[in-house]
Order: sequence, then C-alpha cells, then structure tokens
Amino acid sequence: MGTLLSRITKRRHGNDRGVTLVEYALVVSLVLVGSTASFELMDEKIEDHYEETASDVGQVDLNEFDVATTAIPTTSAAATSSTTSSTTSSTSSTTSSTSTTSSTTSSTSSTTTVPASLSMSAGDANTNGDFAESGGGYGAANGEGSNWNGADDTNDWIEFTFTVSSAGFYKIQGTVKAPNGNDDSFYVLVDGEPDPNGYLWDVARNTSYGTDYIGDRNGDDPVEVWLDVGEHTVTLYKREDGTYVSGLELVPA
Repeated sequence: MGTLLSRITKRRHGNDRGVTLVEYALVVSLVLVGSTASFELMDEKIEDHYEETASDVGQVDLNEFDVATTAIPTTSAAATSSTTSSTTSSTSSTTSSTSTTSSTTSSTSSTTTVPASLSMSAGDANTNGDFAESGGGYGAANGEGSNWNGADDTNDWIEFTFTVSSAGFYKIQGTVKAPNGNDDSFYVLVDGEPDPNGYLWDVARNTSYGTDYIGDRNGDDPVEVWLDVGEHTVTLYKREDGTYVSGLELVPA
C-alpha cells in the first residue's frame, strides 16, 4: 500500500489526473478491506482477552468465596462447641446439686425416728376398788353400782403405765367389752388430765372384746395427747359397772 501511495503522489505532481483517480479508488478499497480485517483481528483479540480475564477473575472470586465460607463455619463450630460445653457444665452442676439435695433429704429421712406403738395388758396394770378380773378383762362387775359424778368422785380404777421413747402425739386404743347401753362407758385421765372429771369415753358396744379409740363425748373422738419422752399413765375410772377393758395401746397420731 505504501508503494501505491508513493506513485499517486508522484503522478499528482505530474498532473496525471485520470490515473490518480483510479488509483485513489483502489486505495480506498484497500483501506476498507484492511480496516475490516483489522477490526476482525481486534475483535478476536478482545474476545480472547475477555475470556482470559473472565477466567482469572472467576478463579479469584471462587477462591475468595471458599475462604470466606470456610472461615464462617469454623468460627460457628467453635462457638457452638463452647456453648455446648457451657450447657453441659451447667447441667452437670445442676445434677450434682440435685443429687446432693436428694442425698441430704434421704439422710434426714433415715435419721427421723417414728414413734412406736406401746401396748399393755390389763393384767399388768394396777387396779383399785371394784375393778377386778372377769373373763379376760378388768372392770366393775354388774351390781357394784355406777358413778355419774366424774373421775374425781370414785376410788374404783385401773391404771396403765407406759414408758415413751419418742415424743409426739398419740391416740389411745383400748380392747374393750360393752354389752349394752347401760354398761358402756369409762372416765379417763392421762397423767391426771383433764382434771377433775376426765374424758367421758362412750365405749363401742359389743358382747365380746373389740378395739375402740378413747374419745370424749364432749370433745374430740378420738382424743390425741402429746406425750414427752418418759413415763406416762392412763387411768380408767368406773362410770358404769359391767364395762370391761383387757388392754390399752398408745398409737402415734
């Protein structure tokens, strides 16, 4: 193309217009063809460069993404491990505390003394006056007369003595016989109380010996009494003759 342009220049100086126009047309054609080829080459290079650049950028982004996503789970796992460890430690501490409390409670329960029942036969009791043995029990025989004026108004009685080893509230259960409505009651004093007349115990009616708790016609039925450690007396006084007792038992309330 350079030689052709040189010739055109020379001919222009020689005033050869006809040839110059033809050659100019040729030059323009060659320029257009060359430009097209140059553009295609340039486009190919741009595409190659773009692909290489895109590939490089993609690799960098992927690597950076891998690093970021790897770092996050690692930190989260460490935090989770720490939280789990803390929770486990707290649970162990709570379990240990519960175990200690349970052990203490068990120990306390095992050292608590439950009062034992105490029983005594009428044959081992002290008697006075009209109280005499009859058919396995003790009482005032029919015909001996009744007493309606309270415990303080008679010398006919039977006294049971108990040695209590554990303080507490007790009920008193008797093994008694009360055949009818005219032969079914005693006055009762526990350690001389309540003075002077005592509890009025209406005995459960039966023609053979059965059990019945001492009650008070004018108060509690059954009666519950507090007894400290030591010796205590329960005394039955004649109210109606024909009522019998064969034994008493202290029962923890």
